[in-house]
Amino acid sequence: MRTNVIFLVLIVSIFILSGCSSSELLKNKDLIVKDPSYCDSYAGAEKDVCYAIAANLRLEPELCSKVMSEEAQKTCLDEVAPEINNPEKCEKLSTQTQKDSCYINVAKFKKDVTYCNKIVNPDTACIDAVAIATNNESLCVYPYCFGQIAIVEKNPELCEKISTLPDIKDSDLNSEKLNCYRGYATTVNDPTFCFKDSDESLRNGCLAKIAQRTQDKSICEKIIVTEIPFNSTCYINREGKQECPIRPTINPPNRTEEYKQLNCYKYIN
Repeated sequence: MRTNVIFLVLIVSIFILSGCSSSELLKNKDLIVKDPSYCDSYAGAEKDVCYAIAANLRLEPELCSKVMSEEAQKTCLDEVAPEINNPEKCEKLSTQTQKDSCYINVAKFKKDVTYCNKIVNPDTACIDAVAIATNNESLCVYPYCFGQIAIVEKNPELCEKISTLPDIKDSDLNSEKLNCYRGYATTVNDPTFCFKDSDESLRNGCLAKIAQRTQDKSICEKIIVTEIPFNSTCYINREGKQECPIRPTINPPNRTEEYKQLNCYKYIN
């Protein structure tokens, strides 16, 4: 975790001027680090300092763009990633990997794809980073890019644009689209898009994940099972780890109810 110099600089320069107290922000530091959007519950100078704290502790310079005060934003960047204010500093880094990573951050923050040309070993991930930062799907190079923009824009139909990518193989096309829809469904908690998937296991896993995240038993009811592996039903638990509990093999109960009990109901309080 980085030094807390930014706390001192911003709290002294912004809080003193605004006359507000830093005690609440510092008390909620763990919440801020876990989810920077928590900062939106504040306003004015407090919101600026909140995002600066998040940028500093998460090492995510793009969060500095959330700081509205021009002076405070510069201080934030100088603390987290000074090269973003002065891309020439990228050339002073010791390895090419560090330089390339530096230019990707600059391109993403400045929302300018021309900085991707500074990378010696061309990396299309840089272009995708700018595409996501600007919500410009026309720049997307990889399927993941469409999925991220779809979530931000709340436009799942962008998943269909994956078919416009020139280098994607026909054999991978449907799989990538379904990954996109499934990622959208489980991020925005919309079970509708789980049903885009004809694979029963993936579809039910998608529904179970949303039910767990939203603590909504009614979503469990959407699960239908016609096939279960002989000795196990694998799923992703609340900690993000795969579990494969052994299922009864003699006179098993109703398959759908068994799946719901093992994978859905038990994780809802």
